[in-house]
Amino acid sequence: MSQLQALIEGQPPGTVLNLSPGELFGQVTIDRPITVIGKGKSTWIGSKQAPTIRITAKGVKLHNLMVEVTTGNDEVAIEAEPGTNPVLENVVVRGRTIGIPAENITVDQPDSIPISFKPPPPISPPTSDREVAYPPPSQPSRQTNQYAYVSSKQESRTGWLKVVGVAVAVLVVVIAIIFYFPWERSGEISVLRDSDRERIERENRDKQLEIERLKEQQRLKEIEKERIEKEKREKELELQRLKEQERKQKELPSFAWNYPEDVKKDLREAIAGNARAQAIMGMRYGTGTGVPKDYTEAVKWWIRAGEQGNDDAQHNLGVAYADGKGVPKDYAQAVKWFRKAADQGNVGAQAKLGLMYHNGMGVPVDHAEGVKWFRKAAETGDLDTQYALGMCYAAGSGVPKNATEAVKWFRGAAERGHIGAQTALGSCYANGEGVSRNDAEAVKWLRQAADQGFPSAQTLIGLMTMEGRGVQRNRSEAAQWFSKAAEKGDVAAQGFLGACYETGQGMPRDRAEAIKWYRRAAEHGNPQAKQRLKNMGISQP
Repeated sequence: MSQLQALIEGQPPGTVLNLSPGELFGQVTIDRPITVIGKGKSTWIGSKQAPTIRITAKGVKLHNLMVEVTTGNDEVAIEAEPGTNPVLENVVVRGRTIGIPAENITVDQPDSIPISFKPPPPISPPTSDREVAYPPPSQPSRQTNQYAYVSSKQESRTGWLKVVGVAVAVLVVVIAIIFYFPWERSGEISVLRDSDRERIERENRDKQLEIERLKEQQRLKEIEKERIEKEKREKELELQRLKEQERKQKELPSFAWNYPEDVKKDLREAIAGNARAQAIMGMRYGTGTGVPKDYTEAVKWWIRAGEQGNDDAQHNLGVAYADGKGVPKDYAQAVKWFRKAADQGNVGAQAKLGLMYHNGMGVPVDHAEGVKWFRKAAETGDLDTQYALGMCYAAGSGVPKNATEAVKWFRGAAERGHIGAQTALGSCYANGEGVSRNDAEAVKWLRQAADQGFPSAQTLIGLMTMEGRGVQRNRSEAAQWFSKAAEKGDVAAQGFLGACYETGQGMPRDRAEAIKWYRRAAEHGNPQAKQRLKNMGISQP
């Protein structure tokens, strides 16, 4: 690619390209409407191949240049495609032109030139003595024609020597300027070329970014299309499912024709596959609500709902297998269903799973794992597991023994009415475990549980009353508390009540009643009751 061609490439339409003096060698094709301005004959454009300049676009202007085809003046120097109509202003052409209308060619020269003057050639020596300026002159006389040349050979040689001398002098000056002042004019073309190169590179980067942007848009469109098609398929499947569910809902077994309307509604939805309705039907059959009580039927519906992930049904299945209701007792199956529900956050299942680990039912005993599940449920506010977690801390089961931590969990549940926690908290105050001993506070919590009929609390409040701790001593009232607890099966209370009858404390002395209650306590392993029977000479059960 020629130097001028490289400058033209990438120029936008309408560009004015200013060229410095010098030689630009090589063929050029001007394919866009631009204006090329030189510095007169010192701006020389030449080529060994014709044409030197080919013009293929409208709106091209050439000004103040010399154009030459070095293979001879009969060769084409400038060729313009038909209809392009380029304009040449003060352009000296050595060679022929094609396709350039005469009215588009103008020459602006001084009105007079001495007869001995011959226009200086470009820095490279011309290949011919003949030089044509456009527009060509008509044929005025030798003395008045401003483009006439001296025909004398001698004068011609003298002129060439002058030209060569001048050219050498100019070359020396130019070299000096370039060497000492490189910033003034040197690199004008190269700077222009560098700026063009940067612009072209920037345009190429912009084009590449645009291509990548279009590709990304296409990719996103394809993704969106796939998403829409997927949604369409899912909607079609959902519609089919709903139609099938509606069909099944219309089918109702004959045995249910007389069921209440709310039961019929639940049964239709359960038959259609609704997991929540299936769990509800299991509860109805398990409790006999609106339908005949049938634990086997309840388990059937719970299995259907549990297999669909309903955590309430999974919890109820665990209870059924643990208690052997509707299915054979199977602790391993109970643990399986408890775990499924517990993993979904079912608090009841978490509490029962902790109990299974704590007692080694269906799984090896693992108090730490039991505490883990107790804690999960307790942290949700479940009172039973808060009480259970307190018992674990009190006994050091699965966690380090910590009476203070035990009291914390007991208190949380006791304040919300849990009778077991109230009893445990009262015992802690009575014994000074995890808190300072406080008999009045102990009686307060024990009485709350005892008044709700909790046997252990009744036994403890009976002891506090018998001893007069935190309350006025009253053996008769203490015996009444022992009696209430003993009737509910509290083994310790049965032993204490036997002692009351034996010694006549709070009760009339009655050997037969004493033996009766000692025997009940002894049957459940109460060692004190066994010893009292032995001391009374009564045979052991």
